[in-house]
Amino acid sequence: MQRFTHSPFQKATEQARHQALRNNPEMFPGKTHSNVAGTKLMAQTIRAALTKKNNMIQKVLLMLVGVLAFEAPAAPLPLFQLKDGDRVAFLGDTLIERMQEFNHLELRLTTAWLKRNIIFRNIGWSGDTPRGVSRAGLSLLQAGREPDGEGWKQLQKQIELVKPTVVFLGYGMACSFENQSEQFIRDMRALKVAIRKSAGGPVRFVVLSSLRHEQLAGGPPNPAEHNRQLAAYTKALNAMAEVDGDYFVSLFKESDPKPRLTQNGIHAHDAGYRHIAAEICRQLKIPAHPRLATPQANALREIIRRKNKLFFDRSRPQNMAYIFGFRKHEQGNNAVEIPKFDPLVAAKEKEISARRNLPPLKNQPPIKAVAGPAKLAPFTPQKLPDFDTMEGIEINLFAENPSLAKPIQMNFDPQ
Repeated sequence: MQRFTHSPFQKATEQARHQALRNNPEMFPGKTHSNVAGTKLMAQTIRAALTKKNNMIQKVLLMLVGVLAFEAPAAPLPLFQLKDGDRVAFLGDTLIERMQEFNHLELRLTTAWLKRNIIFRNIGWSGDTPRGVSRAGLSLLQAGREPDGEGWKQLQKQIELVKPTVVFLGYGMACSFENQSEQFIRDMRALKVAIRKSAGGPVRFVVLSSLRHEQLAGGPPNPAEHNRQLAAYTKALNAMAEVDGDYFVSLFKESDPKPRLTQNGIHAHDAGYRHIAAEICRQLKIPAHPRLATPQANALREIIRRKNKLFFDRSRPQNMAYIFGFRKHEQGNNAVEIPKFDPLVAAKEKEISARRNLPPLKNQPPIKAVAGPAKLAPFTPQKLPDFDTMEGIEINLFAENPSLAKPIQMNFDPQ
């Protein structure tokens, strides 16, 4: 009985696990134990294998497999917390990159577990996608001659530099304009596989949705259609996180928040990031330090900001091609300077550790407060100029101050 009961089942299970692991590594965190999606996939493979036979024992096994494949809800995730020794990476598009400056989330995470030494690294990149398309600028080749996938290659190098154990993923805003949510989820899963490979060990993921595109005062552009796309991306991210066993935080709201969180509709300002940090910690049930709204908290934020700037210069040095690439014969002697950022970052980490309980500032050297968002000039409606145009041509106002403040924010299409 043992030979017929266990051997076919064990063989089919192993075949299913290996096949699923090869084709769907994101369903097998740690490469051994399946999540809910992986278990269902194995069950389907076992069912297909066993239906080729026709005896009573295998019919019983089919009944057991049917129970295994039943779509029971995923087990609840354990309470989110950071462990002593964790290396946390913030990875994503503009939402994440600007957290280097508007570092309210890092402040909250730093002060939530006072006896745990945790390292934070921000490797966000404005306008990026899970494929790393914006990171081609790290290439050592001449601009315009980068091979396909160069950004993806550079993204993996940055992840390998950090070797995270926890990753906050903040992609979606830049990708949403493509309106391809299914492809976006495939790219996100491929990214998670690459992160685990580069990290060299288990990784816990916190998936953040994008913000809502807020309606600006003064009219166009109307963000309604974009918000429908963002809602679809948020739903897809939530479903992915549920299947893959990741933590998920929705920052997308069904209506514009009051007060507004952004300075231009999609990019949060300092107060917006303060709200975002509080919302992330609320949904993850992360404890809040009682002295977050104090001068010493602002002082700690300034040290965190300086640490982030040092690591930024370490991981994204200017003129990479001059230092390490095709023009290193000109400035390659400066390459020895880049690793010298590491002890500077470590020194800031020690300062952060000493201050993370937010002790009183007396008897401590003064620290320049973190600068707030730049103040925009008061908006004054301007009379539209007159234009002499050829027949059939009409000129309409698309954007003006404060939505358009610099000449470099303008571009022209080939027409």
